[in-house]
Formats: sequence, structure tokens, C-alpha cells
Amino acid sequence: MRNILAIPLCEIGQEDKLTWVFSKGGEYTVKTTYLLGKGCDLDNFHQAWVEIWKAAVTPKRVFRWVEDFDKYAARIYKTIGMYTSRSPSRWCAPPNEIVKINTDASLAIEGWIGLGMVARDNKGQVIWAASRRVRAFWPPEVAKAKATLRALVLGSRYKLKDIIVESDCKLVIDRLSTGARNTTYIDIVLGDILFMCTKFNSVSWSHVKRDGNCVAHSLAKECNIL
Repeated sequence: MRNILAIPLCEIGQEDKLTWVFSKGGEYTVKTTYLLGKGCDLDNFHQAWVEIWKAAVTPKRVFRWVEDFDKYAARIYKTIGMYTSRSPSRWCAPPNEIVKINTDASLAIEGWIGLGMVARDNKGQVIWAASRRVRAFWPPEVAKAKATLRALVLGSRYKLKDIIVESDCKLVIDRLSTGARNTTYIDIVLGDILFMCTKFNSVSWSHVKRDGNCVAHSLAKECNIL
């Protein structure tokens, strides 16, 4: 039951994909296969690789593995240099005629997740606020992505046009800012979010520290302890 509730179901139709469970991004790699084989203690597994490297092949084909993860992540996700300044620690009003939506999730009670979101205008006036309690065992980043998705659904219902979506989860904001997607659980939710963005004229992403996201955090927390 716990494993089933840990799966974030797709809310907007997406095609099924084959994934490799032994890699972080869900993509098959020779490196993960090698590590899997070593971990499983397969008969003569290591010796087979020794023979491959000893083979008199010209030119020898070599599998190159990326050792510097930071450089690899920068090339794939392109997150380095995306923010020109440090993330603010307080809420800042959006420009005129733009609505800012703050979102957050609470995992205070095991097996239940609270989602909180609030939309405010350039004067700080609340346009709408909402919370929702969900039965699930999602990891924090998936829960916060789900809160962002729910906020976009509500924003569409309220016919908002130009919005800034703000969260204290940097991973979610970074991934959405670049549109980078793999085949992991969180990417299921990110796909739904990116689809919902087509309902608006413009969508911008903003990362804020926890203190600047206190309203959405309180909504999520209070919802989850009721």
C-alpha cells in the first residue's frame, strides 16, 4: 500500500515510457549496469570485464563515465548562472497586472500531505487562497511539485493570465525554469505543470527562502494537522 501511495499519478495524459530504475534520471547507462552487476555478485562478472579490457582491439572502444557530476549537471540542466541574485528571504510584490502564486507542501503527518497555495496582486491583496490534504507517501520535492500543479489548476479556473509562481523548493524551480525532464517520479508532475502553463499568457518561476513563503507554508501545515 505504501509503495502504491508513493507514486504521483499523472493528472494530464502523458505517454507511458520505459525507465531504468537503477539510475537517478531513469535512463539506462552502462555505469549503472556495471555497478548493479558488482552489487549482485554475479558469477565471474568482474572477470568478464577484465577480459574485455585486455582484448587486443584496435582502436579500443572505451566507455567514458562522467566523474564530475557538477559539470555534467550544468551541461544537462543548465542551472548554473540562472539566478543573477540570491533568493530573497521575504515575500516581494509582483509587478503591476501580474499575480504571484506561492505554493508549499507539508509532510508533518506520515501518510498525509498538505498542499497550500495563495495568489496575491501587486498590492499584496489576496485574490484567493486554498489548501488540500492528500493521502500519499511522496518525497518532499514531489509533494511541493504537486502543490505547484494544484496552484496552476486553480489559477486557470480563476482565469489568471500573467503569473509568477514562487516556491521554496529550489529543485522544482530550477527544473521548471529550464524545462529539463527525465523519467523519474517528479518528472511526471513536472510534465503536468508544463502542460498547465499553456493555459496562461506568461508564467515565470521564482525561488524564495522559507521565511518568504510563510503564508503558503502555514496553509499547507494547518491543512495537514486538522
